Amino acid sequence: GLINRLRANWILVSYSTEGIMPVDDLLSILGERGELSVVVKNYKRYRVSSQRPSPKQHTTEFVAIVNTQAETRPSQVADAVSTVVESGLIVR
Repeated sequence: GLINRLRANWILVSYSTEGIMPVDDLLSILGERGELSVVVKNYKRYRVSSQRPSPKQHTTEFVAIVNTQAETRPSQVADAVSTVVESGLIVR
């Protein structure tokens, strides 16, 4: 896939609760390329109008950061998924 063809020292991918690809799959693919970490942030959900409330009050976004020059750690994908799960982005 695209991630495996990238020739870069660093790969950064932004993702949110609005994403389509399963988070586990995304982090697994990224984790194959090098050392993986994530930074998670919750945001108040943008509303187009106050008359059209959203069922979700917040959206959670994260940036997956891959250092392709560093070795992959066996637990890094599980650690990254745990970080995202604890933020409330995905539910187990």
